[in-house]
Amino acid sequence: MRSPSLPLLTIFGVEVRLHLYMVVTLGLLMMYTALSNQSFGRGLALWLLLLGAVTVRELGRALMAAALGLDLRRLVLLPSGALATYAEETHTSPRKERLLALAGPISNFIAAVTMTLMIFSVTSRFNLFERHLVEPGHLLRAAVWLQVLLGGLHLLPASPLDAGTFLRQQFVRVRGAARGNRAAAGLGQTIGWALVLIGTFTQEMIVIVLGGCALLTAQTESHASLAQDAARGLTMGDVMLTEWTSLSASETLEDALQRSTHSLQEVFPVLRGPLVVGAVTRQQLLLSLRSDGNGYVQGVMSRGVRAASPADPLVQTLKDASVR
Repeated sequence: MRSPSLPLLTIFGVEVRLHLYMVVTLGLLMMYTALSNQSFGRGLALWLLLLGAVTVRELGRALMAAALGLDLRRLVLLPSGALATYAEETHTSPRKERLLALAGPISNFIAAVTMTLMIFSVTSRFNLFERHLVEPGHLLRAAVWLQVLLGGLHLLPASPLDAGTFLRQQFVRVRGAARGNRAAAGLGQTIGWALVLIGTFTQEMIVIVLGGCALLTAQTESHASLAQDAARGLTMGDVMLTEWTSLSASETLEDALQRSTHSLQEVFPVLRGPLVVGAVTRQQLLLSLRSDGNGYVQGVMSRGVRAASPADPLVQTLKDASVR
């Protein structure tokens, strides 16, 4: 299941995206700043400090993933961390899960200690435990506590947070995959609501944000688990088209577009003889014809299309396609 996100950058072959909840968090922090009679610039700075804490966490996890030989493909940044996608599901082994789970919190705690020592080396007039812990009026204190809170969040047994992955494995081992995943997601939602209530009672906006994020990711995981349970046992043959329209690589765009209008398909396989050499959408045909005039299908088709056989498992095939 793809998360609603915006493209941010690609670095070392890893696609980094910004989850829409991260954008919503910027608006929430801006509102919080306005209610605190602070400038909007401080609200933006607070959001950037949160993004920095997430970056520290994910950098530690990425280095650990590289050391374990894992091929990281995509990161979707959330206030509580990132949803990571790997080329293969090999990272689910207990040892690798354990090391990855420790890498994030340790990175945040090391960053918090380092920042505190640096601040106290410059000035002694720094109260680390003043209320509120994270607020736009005290950005230095906020920078330290954002690292601590993000690291501590992932020590809570809420799936899919780091510590929650271990608990989910235990649930799955005892109750089976379907009931275990549902139980772990339910506990994650409970902890998310608890954090929201604690943040509301203590008036700590960042705790509300982190609790809402934990609740969101737990609900997403719950829905994904239900969908996976429903799709378990299905093969590509159960959902494949048995009759379709194909196009020739040497066919002109005008002819291909005319033929595509008589089909309910949106994506058309492109053949060269008996071989599938690419795929093209009706929209690609139309846009290329409008912008560049009549040409050939082979000039606008997408190459490197991955084929699937009718016997391939549906869920695994879709997972493999999502990381390409």
